[in-house]
Amino acid sequence: LFDPFHIQIPKEINIESTEEKFQLENSNPIQLTLLLDISASMNEAEKLPLVKETIHWLTSLLRDKDYLSIVTYADHPTICLNNINGNKQSKIKKPIDQLKTGGKTNVDEAFPIAFELVNKNFISEGNNKIILITDGLFTLNEKQEELINLYNQKNIHLSVFYFGKKEKGEQTKMLKKISSLGGGNYYYIKNIFYPQHFLSISNNQVQLKRSDYGDQIKITEIK
Repeated sequence: LFDPFHIQIPKEINIESTEEKFQLENSNPIQLTLLLDISASMNEAEKLPLVKETIHWLTSLLRDKDYLSIVTYADHPTICLNNINGNKQSKIKKPIDQLKTGGKTNVDEAFPIAFELVNKNFISEGNNKIILITDGLFTLNEKQEELINLYNQKNIHLSVFYFGKKEKGEQTKMLKKISSLGGGNYYYIKNIFYPQHFLSISNNQVQLKRSDYGDQIKITEIK
């Protein structure tokens, strides 16, 4: 089941996004932090441009009871948004459009910043989440594993969106481990989320059907 916020969603949902939004009304408030890899390796067509499209789609689902933070990292982490209400779409859109790549992949500083931010903005009866968005070109160490597991036990969960031309064995294994330690989900994303298209969510596959061209784009969840 494709569940980007890692909350309980009905097993099958049909959405015509031009007429209605993804329905999350029955879920508790979402406190979401996006941890975005903007290092030099993300400067490829199937990475940063696709990341921007995906984030625009994802954040468009947020409601006025949801809150969003964005932390980018390369040589050093930067807090681009802090606890912005989900209905402030124009304020959310601007820093996403301005994302640029460059530098190394410093996850050692990035993970603590993201977790501290969610912990600070924690909603006691909410879904407190981090989504790591990356191409996986870094090494996971024991200190990071302990941190991810620690916050998972505090009900701050971590999911992973992986971007790249194809999945690579060791990177995939590491990113799956991160999502497992974080109590979240792992997804390999290789096609743009088109909010204007018909979206069908069923089992472990997401299908977006372009009604104007009749073709299908498939995004598969890897467990």
